[in-house]
Amino acid sequence: MSLPRHTNPPTNDEAMEISDRYLQIAAAIARPSGDVRADVDRITDLLVDYFTDDPMIASQRLWYFAGVGPVLVAGAMKKAHRGALPRGGFWAIEQVGAGDADPNVLAAAQAVTFQLNGDQDASHDVLDAHFAVVATQHGSNAAHNALFDVVLHHLQMLAELIKNGVLDGR
Repeated sequence: MSLPRHTNPPTNDEAMEISDRYLQIAAAIARPSGDVRADVDRITDLLVDYFTDDPMIASQRLWYFAGVGPVLVAGAMKKAHRGALPRGGFWAIEQVGAGDADPNVLAAAQAVTFQLNGDQDASHDVLDAHFAVVATQHGSNAAHNALFDVVLHHLQMLAELIKNGVLDGR
């Protein structure tokens, strides 16, 4: 996993916890109870329980979440297509109106596209570059918010795959 220089890759136990938490949140998004307030509270609790008040640990965990999202989404997409490559032999996620699209949405889609094509380093480079550009233009807090938005887009992608029966989502 290619993370920013200030972080360490997660341990195996942390990676399992991250993946489990990610899937729990995506399943909560995919299967709403009908009570919007309760659903928001449940998803918020899952996020708050994972993230912490310590800004350094929270930042590190955000990067872990950002790194695992494309892996889980790409794995589920490949499962949905039984691993078969599309015509032309290259996976691509197309964005309608890409020129006007939210840069966070584009970063999320690009990271998954690279992961689908087996280039994990490029997938992480997209996240690193997106964070760096936002940080340079708007500061560290804005960059962390943008990265969190990318994570939310990955969670929404995974939730759609769960809704469509690709994953059981527990």
